[in-house]
Amino acid sequence: MRTTTVRLPPCALSVGLRRLLGALPVDMRQCVLCQQRFGDGYRQADLRYLKAQAFLCAPCHRSLAWRNQPVRLPLTLVDAALSAQINPPSQTNLSSQTHLPPKSIPVFAATFYQYPINRLFHLFKDEEDVPAFLALAHILQTLPKPDGTNRHNTVILPVPSTKPRLRERGFDPALMLAKFLAYHWRLPLWQGVKRVDSAAHQRGLDRSARLENLANAFVLTKSPPVRQVVLFDDVLTTGATMSALAKAVLNAMPDARLLAVCVAHGRADFSLGE
Repeated sequence: MRTTTVRLPPCALSVGLRRLLGALPVDMRQCVLCQQRFGDGYRQADLRYLKAQAFLCAPCHRSLAWRNQPVRLPLTLVDAALSAQINPPSQTNLSSQTHLPPKSIPVFAATFYQYPINRLFHLFKDEEDVPAFLALAHILQTLPKPDGTNRHNTVILPVPSTKPRLRERGFDPALMLAKFLAYHWRLPLWQGVKRVDSAAHQRGLDRSARLENLANAFVLTKSPPVRQVVLFDDVLTTGATMSALAKAVLNAMPDARLLAVCVAHGRADFSLGE
């Protein structure tokens, strides 16, 4: 029987490092982005989410371009007959609900995929850089937990990686960030979806090519334990991967309530639904 050996990446140590740094006085911590010592300066709105687990100094935190509104992800890959049954939850923000049209789900991104965020992702995913992971975790925890969600009615489903990519990289970046989000939101992680290994690498493909490449790329290995599922990916570009994952869940549970979350999506001047 063929097995997959997965080594533990150096950035896995950041889980323990995060707890250690969280116990240090603020003025003794070092910003993982600019490498300067922390000083006072966080606003109450920032501290409400960051608490004692901030890894960026206040100036670096405020220099990032934060997203305030969700974008709509069209469920392009959902069958027409099925899409008529879909009534996904949607929100103008993660703390209040409004109506979104059918055939789409709300996507909540903490920030935009532009410098220095794209640089942090390169360092984390391709160079296993611990500070980069901590910076991305810092950014991710600025997303407030959706109202009404708890461990009994909601699960977080990370986009699964293919076995070839897992062997090549040695770890699953999206899963690591999803575990941090599950810890931060106190929601269970659910991994009942398998990704077909024949799905080619998505980098460099446009949306139509990605959609074709990802047709039937995800298969559920078991039914979701609850109706509300938070789909998670580290970066959302064209939305093709998230659309394909939504299709797999909705084919198995047409009345599932879906929303999507990612660390980064689009640029300040362009993204889905804008």
